[in-house]
Amino acid sequence: MVKENIEEVKSEKKCACNKKGIIAGIIVLVLIAVAVLLIVLCGGKKSNEKELTANLEKLGGQFYEKFYYPAQEKSQKDVKAFIAKFEKTGIKVNLENISKISSVDKELIEGMVNSKTKEECDKVNSYVVVTPKSPYGAKDYTVKAILSCGFDKKEEKKETTTKKETKTETKKEETKKEETKTETKKTSKK
Repeated sequence: MVKENIEEVKSEKKCACNKKGIIAGIIVLVLIAVAVLLIVLCGGKKSNEKELTANLEKLGGQFYEKFYYPAQEKSQKDVKAFIAKFEKTGIKVNLENISKISSVDKELIEGMVNSKTKEECDKVNSYVVVTPKSPYGAKDYTVKAILSCGFDKKEEKKETTTKKETKTETKKEETKKEETKTETKKTSKK
């Protein structure tokens, strides 16, 4: 009888341990599901932005390798000397100008769209800076891409405001110049 009671207590403990294990397993699965959901929801913007950045960098490489470098109709030594001048400043070219070159991937250009907002990348303000590197061959360069596709609205709004303020200031300066010219003409007529 004592043996049976001991067996019964052992089986109850096993049952309790199994229930705790099942509950812990369910909690772990729920936490994993929540983590995956957060990564998908929060990471979607960055992954699209990273993809578009990579595509624009690829287009910049195509521009340099298939158009800019071969367009230098000079001896190899002269081409390298000319290209070396851009090692510090780089060669800036926007998406609009890249799109005019027949040797670049047109599908990449057409795919330059923010998948979340469906906003097409601004072809004037989205650009690459291709920086040649020594020994200045056709494949010796780095590319930095700058996107304007609606990913950071606050930054774009700030930039737009600054442009508007600059235009307003320029108009004010032009108006003052015209007033000064008019006053000068009136003074010279007297």
